[in-house]
Amino acid sequence: MNYCRHFVVTAILACSLIACSSTQYALLDTIRLGFSATEDVTLTLEEVAGSEFDLIYIQPDNGPRATMVLAELEHGQHKWLSADNVMLVLEHGRIVRSLGLNNDLTYVSNTAADPLRQKASLDTNAEWRRLTDWQYRQQSGYQLASVFGLEQAEITVFERVFSTRLIREQVTVAQTKETFENLFWFDESTGVLLQSRQQLAPHSPVFHIIYISQAARLIKASTAAVRDSMDTL
Repeated sequence: MNYCRHFVVTAILACSLIACSSTQYALLDTIRLGFSATEDVTLTLEEVAGSEFDLIYIQPDNGPRATMVLAELEHGQHKWLSADNVMLVLEHGRIVRSLGLNNDLTYVSNTAADPLRQKASLDTNAEWRRLTDWQYRQQSGYQLASVFGLEQAEITVFERVFSTRLIREQVTVAQTKETFENLFWFDESTGVLLQSRQQLAPHSPVFHIIYISQAARLIKASTAAVRDSMDTL
């Protein structure tokens, strides 16, 4: 994530904020060794499946793909930490807070009404309004309004094709009338989030996220089910 300006925190500080264990520090060191400013990080299915901690791929716009580790799960919020000092807090798959970017998202209101919480029964014309606060110049009260649509789509993770329920979100900033789009791909059979494409604001980087640990678990379960069915023949 070296596209950002100088980060305002260090990995140690971020880790202390979320009470990382010594084992998590060791994992971060491992990720750091494989991290490059110019090359994508690539992990095998076996490496991801064998990891003690959940991992995601994250790629900003056309920048290199990095890995983040799930440092803490608290009150429905997943706190992901990178080797280059960035923490993203996700709620139901949506980025609701950041730490270490050049302009951090510090608050999102009305998350209890986010239609992503009801992904299985989402209305095609669902709407959601919220306020956002930002660290830069202590900007607050930005009003965002979203409308949602549903599609069917196939994606590939670890060379496995998944049938997904694609939620397409059109976002409008009330003050400026600028718009942007977020995409969320949920596994059709299980409802597990496999991939997303998100912006925090109209001119912010686009974050491409692949939930590789969740995909690895689905692949493992599918493989085991096929093996069991073959054993009964």
